Amino acid sequence: MDIHNEVLENKNIPMQKNATLARQSWHTNFLHNKIMLQQTLCNNNIAFKIPSPSYVLCIDSLQANITLLHHIAQESQANILVALKGYSFWRAFEPIREKLHGATCSGVHETLLAFDTIATPLLQNNVSIQHILTILIPYLQTTYNDKGNKKTQDSVTSALQQISEQLNITTKSAIPTQDMWQKICQFIPYALFYPYIQKEICVFSPAYKENQMHEILHYATHIIFNSLAQWERFKPMIEAKNTYIKECYNTLLHHSQAQGLHMPNEIPQIKVGLRINPLYSEVTPPIYNPCIPKSRLGITPNVFHTDMQKLAKKYGYADSFAFFKQHFSGLHFHTHCEQDSNALKRTLPHVIQHFGDYITHCKWVNFGGGHHITRNDYDCALLVKIIRDFRTQYNGIQVMLEPGEAVGWQTGDLIGEVVDIIENDGLVAILDISASCHMPDCLEMPYRPECYKITKDSNKIQIERDLGIEKGAYCYRFGGPTCLAGDVIGDYSFNTPLQIGDRIAFVDMMHYTIVKNTTFNGVELPSLGIVQNGNFTLLKQFDYTHFKERN
Repeated sequence: MDIHNEVLENKNIPMQKNATLARQSWHTNFLHNKIMLQQTLCNNNIAFKIPSPSYVLCIDSLQANITLLHHIAQESQANILVALKGYSFWRAFEPIREKLHGATCSGVHETLLAFDTIATPLLQNNVSIQHILTILIPYLQTTYNDKGNKKTQDSVTSALQQISEQLNITTKSAIPTQDMWQKICQFIPYALFYPYIQKEICVFSPAYKENQMHEILHYATHIIFNSLAQWERFKPMIEAKNTYIKECYNTLLHHSQAQGLHMPNEIPQIKVGLRINPLYSEVTPPIYNPCIPKSRLGITPNVFHTDMQKLAKKYGYADSFAFFKQHFSGLHFHTHCEQDSNALKRTLPHVIQHFGDYITHCKWVNFGGGHHITRNDYDCALLVKIIRDFRTQYNGIQVMLEPGEAVGWQTGDLIGEVVDIIENDGLVAILDISASCHMPDCLEMPYRPECYKITKDSNKIQIERDLGIEKGAYCYRFGGPTCLAGDVIGDYSFNTPLQIGDRIAFVDMMHYTIVKNTTFNGVELPSLGIVQNGNFTLLKQFDYTHFKERN
């Protein structure tokens, strides 16, 4: 049975009593337009042309997800960012770059990835950005000559001269190559460019180190802290960077009319927020719940209010609200995992109960991730209503969502091969796919992933879906190639026997897999590829050097 067709058939089953017609309408077009990878493999003889193992993305499925998320953003006026911790398949980021509002990042490397793959292609093609560079590079060359010690001065002067020459500033043809942009933003922070391309780079980490913060400040539009102690530690660095951005803005303002440069009404700044813990989350198991006792994620209400009062007094503010408004522009909570909008509806009262007085002074609130928007039974209409009502309650406040799984949900599979079949109280199929290395959530959560087998019979492709544990005529335990005794994927069954060389495709493996895989035992990393218009394209293969250089 075709998994995709089964999903489509399910839409005609009567919904639960509390489901609405609105819920159905949100997903009707989405489901009809979403083509699963299995359907593509059924229609095209490409399954055995794909190297094994491989993570294979179906571009049509990704496009459907992004289109639905874009629709949600339009209807609710929320900003939706891709969470790179869950989905970082940057080689196919074009629809994300076009239709989402940016990325949320967990540290320096994800911040650089967001900048390189989402912001940079748009910076390259923006005329206003070219005008900014034409004005600011010569200005910075002059001002830096008056600053710093000689060693630093010579280094900065040399770097700016190199940028100037490569950009041909004197001929006003400032079009940087893609690999120049990181260097440019070390002198002109991305936050200054943000108003012209409107792609947010929002960074959160439970704790930052100084060298990390120094790097992040070049590229972030939002920095969210997990404690007020961390904020206080990095307060001078952020304030210095924002003062510098203001200086650059004023320089642009002075020259903007002559250059025909449209200037934003507000001075761009790196926005600062705090992650809060509302003491309520419905997430199970506990390993994924950020609100369990002694959780390290988010500031609890008592600590939040106590620290606010102490810092307000320390810095000479009349009250904690005045202090908050001066130094912070938003709050962030992340309490969901693979959940419907009803969970958000039940969570928001706890957020408001504990932090509502401060939300009044916010310009934005980040609702975090874990919103399973692209699942076919998700109540999108309720999500839109919740966001609209929240924005009305708080004077048009900007709401942000940062789904990772909802971006990559059911967009592709991990395809491997049956390498051997042994017997030990039943049949055990050893695959070139490892739960430990390639699908770690299967062991962490744990869960048993859906799969289908692909057999080549007389040059024809036969696809058969797993029937469940001991449901079919032929039953197997699937295990990986590592030495870990527990490297077991699960028990499966089919109506036809497995053969060595058959392909096994594990469903929905594009999120929280590639970003978490390992080379334990020297097991090779799966290749990366896409299927589009019935054709497979290999994007990346890994070899011994990738293993060697990690050790």
